[in-house]
Amino acid sequence: MKKILNKSFIANDKKAYAIMLLTTLLFCSVFIKAATIFSENMLLGTGTTAISAYTFQNSGSYTYTGSGDVRNSSASSGYTGASANGNVFLTNTVGRNFQIAGINTSGYSSMGLTFGQFKSTTASNGTEMVVEYSTDGISYSPLTFAARTTGAGTATWALITISGGTIPSTSNLRLRFTNSSATPSFRIDDIVLTGTPVIPVLSTSGTATKRTTTYGTASAEDSFSVSGTSVASGIYIAAPTGFEVSKTSGSGYKAIDTIVGSGTIASTPIYYRIKSGTIPGSYLDSFVITSSGATTKKFATAADTVYKKALTITGISANNKTYDGNT
Repeated sequence: MKKILNKSFIANDKKAYAIMLLTTLLFCSVFIKAATIFSENMLLGTGTTAISAYTFQNSGSYTYTGSGDVRNSSASSGYTGASANGNVFLTNTVGRNFQIAGINTSGYSSMGLTFGQFKSTTASNGTEMVVEYSTDGISYSPLTFAARTTGAGTATWALITISGGTIPSTSNLRLRFTNSSATPSFRIDDIVLTGTPVIPVLSTSGTATKRTTTYGTASAEDSFSVSGTSVASGIYIAAPTGFEVSKTSGSGYKAIDTIVGSGTIASTPIYYRIKSGTIPGSYLDSFVITSSGATTKKFATAADTVYKKALTITGISANNKTYDGNT
């Protein structure tokens, strides 16, 4: 009976483990699913308003420019998420455009863009409206999307989808919509940019060697290296009690130092030493390496030792004295 119960427990344990593993995987898949980076529904304005004078849903957070205008006629409809608010109008003049700048896509991958598009003619397939992105505001690259159906009844609103990971990860993405034709006019609404959050990964390399010093004197320095991928805003290195760190050999030591940067941060040497005022004793601890969204990494010291300083007495003098039998 005892063996049977043990097998039953083992079977139950395996089943529980399988359920736990499946739950974890499902949780992770939900956790890292596409997130909304930016969305704009144009709000509901009053009549025809220049883009420069209009208050958008996200005015103040992003920069809206262009030669088009915003209107509250022909409200968006017919697709999931249609807000039926105002919309940006690009009349049938070559070069009429609308741009949004200041979108931070750092830390995201596999980005996709959707927006509502209205075309004014049944002969248009929608691609006369060119969609582009830029990371510097100077050079622009096209974002392609499937041509819409033409013919009777097609001069309507439709949801346009751009996917495939073409949109880059950058701190200041610009999205530009331009009418390249003198025939159809277009309206734009409900712009949504999504992406999959990229989890930053930190790495350390190097092997600590034992440091020794005497109280009152900083130890000789040692070093290890830190690197990272998909970093959002720098890497922080915090020294344990009794130590200090620096990115510069021989100077600039402090309790916490920072490797400034984002994206991929190449292997960077970090110098460390025992501080001059560290209390005598043995020190076995770790440097803590952190970055926003990343799993914390540690780099262990090597049982470093601070010895007591020898006591030196100065300023005392003595004279010989002949013993006289009394003192």
